[in-house]
Amino acid sequence: MSMEYWSEEGYGFPLFNEDNFDKVVDFIVKYENYNETKTTDIKECKKDWELNEVIGEPVSCVVANIINRIEEVSLLAGYDCCGETKQEQMIGVVKFFPWQINKNQLINLQETNEILNKYAKVLGIKKEPDYFTAKYFG
Repeated sequence: MSMEYWSEEGYGFPLFNEDNFDKVVDFIVKYENYNETKTTDIKECKKDWELNEVIGEPVSCVVANIINRIEEVSLLAGYDCCGETKQEQMIGVVKFFPWQINKNQLINLQETNEILNKYAKVLGIKKEPDYFTAKYFG
């Protein structure tokens, strides 16, 4: 038995805004080892759904995996199912409830927040991390 999707509370930010698409593409091309043809196809994309199709998975997953490799953290990717206009690709961490957090997790959550803010600047994301409801597809 498999699930079609599930949702969880998360903490992070939407990957795309009006003017950061090229920064996200450049970030992916810089850190992923694609062949020349695929790299060209990626650079020619103009919308996030086109980029999903060329890469073969959600862009937010690729970006989260890159950051996880660089920083040795565990960021997750998903879609905000409560987005204002459409399902936005999100990147962040699953929300911890107070009774689930031990001292080490609290430190890791603070470090993760710093990492999220760092990569928000790298990726041209203007929003501060915030809570969202993420929908994951299986």
